[in-house]
Amino acid sequence: MIKKTDMISICERHATIENMGEEAYKELCMKLLRNLLLLLTRYSNDTEIYSKRCYDLYNWLYHEIKPYKLPDNIVSSIFDRSKSLIQETPKHYICPYDLYNKADYKDEKIIELNIFGDNIVKIRDILKNRTPSYYCPCIIYVKNCVKNYKYLETNYCTGTNERTLGNEKFCDKLKKFITHYEYLTKEETIKSEIPSLSSNIDTYTNKCLLEENINQLISARNEGLGNFTSATASTVVGAMVGIPPFLALMYKVNITFIQIYE
Repeated sequence: MIKKTDMISICERHATIENMGEEAYKELCMKLLRNLLLLLTRYSNDTEIYSKRCYDLYNWLYHEIKPYKLPDNIVSSIFDRSKSLIQETPKHYICPYDLYNKADYKDEKIIELNIFGDNIVKIRDILKNRTPSYYCPCIIYVKNCVKNYKYLETNYCTGTNERTLGNEKFCDKLKKFITHYEYLTKEETIKSEIPSLSSNIDTYTNKCLLEENINQLISARNEGLGNFTSATASTVVGAMVGIPPFLALMYKVNITFIQIYE
């Protein structure tokens, strides 16, 4: 059993005074070690699921390290420290830092599309079955994803932007959203309810966007879920079975990553 004191000891022992200083390193070190170990203990028995959860971690990591402004070698060193913690466990695989690629995150909006793709089956089921209490938040969530896709495609992958700005890999990743979205549009009962990728998102209408439904969802915001988009996304993500706890709260105002250990 790995103890919190073991993590504190590792983080303090290897803390540096670079950039924002020793405290910044220790804080990020603790958060990252906690969540690496959380995924290891909960999901590593299934390689496929564990791999997907590692990418959830990379989504969080991109957003988390921004305020620290730490160089890549600092983050990679924390991944290295995590290996010493799992040596005492029967599991010897941990999310590799080598698979974390910052080039995949040219814009924060891609994170929402990543999560959309990872949970497309559950999203389809909510829309197809018109699951009570989840259907309208899901419709609004899908609309927001389409809006983000169109923004990213226009600003990074239209005309010469893809080539001149070095966005080829980012745009290849963005194209996966089209494939995931087709998983919804091939369902006739869903196709007529969600926005078309080829039409103006501002002209899209749905009964879930009526004022009375919007007001109900805004009340969720007033109960502490954050802004309107955060509230609808939190509701949808909360319906997804088997996800790690941090993902369920990933849409609080600034995509906050919940910490399991206090």
